[in-house]
Amino acid sequence: MTRVPALLARVAALPPVAAARRLYARAPRRRRLAGLWSAAMILAAATLVRWPVAVPAYHPRFRASTLTEVHTQLPGTVVQVFVREGQRVRRGDSLLQLDPAAVSLARAALGDESWREQQEGAAAQGLGDAAGEQLHYTQSAALMQERAVLDTEIAALTVRAPDGGVVLTSDPGALVGARLAAGARVLTLGRTDTLTLEFEIAQRDVGRVDTGQVVRLRVDGDLGAGPPVEGRITSLGELPAGDPPGGRVRFPARAAVPNPGRRLAPGLALHASVLTGRASFAYHALRGPERWLRLLLWRWRP
Repeated sequence: MTRVPALLARVAALPPVAAARRLYARAPRRRRLAGLWSAAMILAAATLVRWPVAVPAYHPRFRASTLTEVHTQLPGTVVQVFVREGQRVRRGDSLLQLDPAAVSLARAALGDESWREQQEGAAAQGLGDAAGEQLHYTQSAALMQERAVLDTEIAALTVRAPDGGVVLTSDPGALVGARLAAGARVLTLGRTDTLTLEFEIAQRDVGRVDTGQVVRLRVDGDLGAGPPVEGRITSLGELPAGDPPGGRVRFPARAAVPNPGRRLAPGLALHASVLTGRASFAYHALRGPERWLRLLLWRWRP
């Protein structure tokens, strides 16, 4: 502490500092007061006026908030696709059709056989053959039950949407002609009324970021001309995201972004930043140099 006054005295003795002090002493009192008042106002503005610190969000990308995979129930060949990429569908809408020809032929054969059994049962009834009549009618009823099972299979050959959403699969029409096994995944649906924004935060900024903070987005192209897009952080990763490029450690984060007009979609080019706690103009101005100086001193430390 005893070195501080000596250091200040040396600084005051420097020629530029001494010249400035002499000029200040020669200035009129009113001008000196105006200068002190201006300096006080500038200092107050630099320290008291605060606004949020914008932390950059790296590699932002949209994902649908809810994903639903559509699978086939039966094996078959795709003969028709009713939807395209980006199309909105409702629960129960037809998505694609598997070839029902083989099942339809089997159904028709069962119907013909059941009709013959009924005719033979009627003939046995005319002859007074009660046992034969019961046998033929029983077989006809069994054949109709088998036919009902095939009706269910034919209905299952039309793959329908298990939930509402947007078709996210690229070029679903390319499935036409494909032979699919039972349980094969054919399409992916997603909800886009609220999108999930995935991004990364640099290690130096992760201490300022917290859940609930606002993420501000800017979209490239014509979509960026609309009102600003904002969301809120929903989760922060506790571990770095994969191998850091160039040794720059970054942590994953997610945010929920409302999309009521559905003008946003996965795949758009984005720029994003997180609005963290408020800080003064002095903090904004000195944040970069202070970080650089601290890193420089750390490197020079023996």
